[in-house]
Amino acid sequence: MTTPEDREHSARLLHLFDAETLGDGNVDAGANVLAVMAVTIANLQRPDSAVVFRDGFETKLGCSLLVSGPLSASLTADRVLAPLQRNQDRQFANVRHWEEYEKRRREQLVRSGREADLEPENPPVPALADLSRHAMQDEPVPLVHSLKLLKNPPGAGFQEIHRHPLVFGMAGGPEAFPRLMESAHRGRPLVHVALNEAADCGAYAKAANHLVNGCQLFQPKSRSARGELIVTDSCNVLAEAVRGGNAGWLSRLLWLSDHSAGPAFEAKAERADHAKLDRMGVRFEWSLRLAWVRRIQTGEDEPEKLSCDFRALQSGWVRFLVGLEPSFPGITGALRSLPANLLHGLLQIRQGIKEVPKGAPDLHPGWVLSFARLLALRMVNARELILRDSQRARIESLAESVQRKLGDGPLTVRDLTRKSHRLSAADCEASLGVLLSKGLVTRTGNVWCLSQAATTQTPTQALTLDV
Repeated sequence: MTTPEDREHSARLLHLFDAETLGDGNVDAGANVLAVMAVTIANLQRPDSAVVFRDGFETKLGCSLLVSGPLSASLTADRVLAPLQRNQDRQFANVRHWEEYEKRRREQLVRSGREADLEPENPPVPALADLSRHAMQDEPVPLVHSLKLLKNPPGAGFQEIHRHPLVFGMAGGPEAFPRLMESAHRGRPLVHVALNEAADCGAYAKAANHLVNGCQLFQPKSRSARGELIVTDSCNVLAEAVRGGNAGWLSRLLWLSDHSAGPAFEAKAERADHAKLDRMGVRFEWSLRLAWVRRIQTGEDEPEKLSCDFRALQSGWVRFLVGLEPSFPGITGALRSLPANLLHGLLQIRQGIKEVPKGAPDLHPGWVLSFARLLALRMVNARELILRDSQRARIESLAESVQRKLGDGPLTVRDLTRKSHRLSAADCEASLGVLLSKGLVTRTGNVWCLSQAATTQTPTQALTLDV
């Protein structure tokens, strides 16, 4: 389903952002890391940030993702997760520093008998106090005072950082999710989960769905929380989860994998003679810091809005995803906002350092859409490859069982299915086809029997599947 235009545009984009270097020489891995970088920048924005179209409609930012495969997962850990954790640790350290300073200040005031100075002279009056005053006097409440309830009270920015300092958190297990969500800044945490074995997929399901869907928290104080995930799978747990039917929540994420099912990314387009951005690691870290600072900036409550004439491209994107639904159920919901997230994040990364190499072009929305299309197709192909491998392994195992049954003498497909209550005629014929390709059976009319090669082969180990 790829087009020459998609391949050309995505190659130009990957050349501009030096994906080959990001992937240590592997363009596919570099494309994955670039996508993680861009989506991470978008995920750090304040709640309700969006790409706004000229007609007023908008696509909200926020997209959870899964990085599967040893190379892409390792690069993501070094080039995205490590800078995130450094920023978060510094923010925690500053909060602790302020708490220690405030504790010492209060202790000094108490020792000097100045307890009255413990509180500010002119404390801010919350909006609720305005409503209460009018209510006590049995007066109608002015609309302006009621509207204040929908805005953060004075000083809320600092208090939000103090009480809820977590922007990025690492979940060591599903039990960590409630604590991470309780301390999430603005109720929007970005959480990293590392999958180490297939059992982790089922164990994290409930907690991950709560985070992605959003939920109401009541301890220690009532607030809502809804965030995004970065899941890394360096051990290729995804394939086992898909085969075992435990990939439900993972199917709501963008899959970025090392698989070779394609379509492969190209290092450079045929006509990509433009310059590429330099110091991509530095550019990303600067854009990450800027996004973080904007997120926590006190006095700022409005979400980030990127105006872009993206309506036609977004409509075409949704039609494209709907066409992929039969191959990957749920992909429309999982990736609907992907182009908007990529566009926002890539623009921020390009501007991470003001100095842009001479000859480096602007970022075209069409390039971003082509990049998104190839990422979606790779996601679909990754799932189909896993399912195909699973079916192939199943038929191979069934073929060993069928071979054993033919050891009792020649049989027809009907005879074989009668001797095996879980073996369908289609699976039986597929298994016989495998044995025939290996020269282990022969066929006379409708009757199958073992070949001379099969009767003299060394017995195999215990079967993994019997029928």
